[in-house]
Amino acid sequence: MKTKYIMLFFFILLIYSCIDRIAPDPPVVEITPDSILEISPTNSAVFRIKVTSEEDLKSFVLDSRPNIFVIDSTFYGFVHETNIYLKLEMPEVVYGLDADSLVTLFFSISDSQTKVKTEQYVKIVRGYTDILLDTIVMTSQTDGYLFYSATNSAIYTYVEGMDMSDIDFVFLYDEDRHFILCSPDAPIITDKLAEAEIEYVTENQNHTTMTSFLNTYWVNIDYKVIYNLIPVDEYIDGIPTLGVGIANLTNPNIIAFETHNNRKGVIQIMQTYKNDKQIKFVIKIQNP
Repeated sequence: MKTKYIMLFFFILLIYSCIDRIAPDPPVVEITPDSILEISPTNSAVFRIKVTSEEDLKSFVLDSRPNIFVIDSTFYGFVHETNIYLKLEMPEVVYGLDADSLVTLFFSISDSQTKVKTEQYVKIVRGYTDILLDTIVMTSQTDGYLFYSATNSAIYTYVEGMDMSDIDFVFLYDEDRHFILCSPDAPIITDKLAEAEIEYVTENQNHTTMTSFLNTYWVNIDYKVIYNLIPVDEYIDGIPTLGVGIANLTNPNIIAFETHNNRKGVIQIMQTYKNDKQIKFVIKIQNP
């Protein structure tokens, strides 16, 4: 009788052992910090992921929606516990994300038996937008005036009373100061148009901050450089009464700017045509 009880006991242990093997506890995942981290071109997001498991740990996969972060790695030498330190940096170009968008991160941890999937979030902080890294080429009108809208990359010939709500730059040609790039509210525009008997009122025009961008090359200006721009008002010939702008433009002048709606970018002067009073330039700018 005693032998039967002993055999029954071992039989029960065998059953529980099999059950335990069939359905082990899944890995336990702790993510630090567990709050929403902010990420930008100048600020990475760093996570510590602690994983413990009854089984041998096999792999770690990070995916995201939108699909801008993908990391697939295999554990080496870890049996039941590991710490993963994960640093996420913003890709160079991200389409379809507005400022302050949330990106969902999916962490998948697998051991030899099961897989655990958990979620975390990062926030695209204000100030990061897509950057047009392709060069846009613009050429002014032949009358020495150019009214340019960074919002839709449009060029206008000024007409008295025209809606200026989208205008971010004005190019002028002047016999003394030659080619000038200025803010739409610069008083010099009023003076120049008055010569052609055209009335221009600057009180309600947009203000674009701009400054000469020295000691750099166009090819080296990427989205991080643009993100870090801090343009300050530079006055035409250093005279505040003429307004914000830069005169005597020639190739390869580069001008950093920030529009009234806080879009940053750079313009490079490619070529000037004095006889035709034309100017050709390229632009890199944050998308709206």
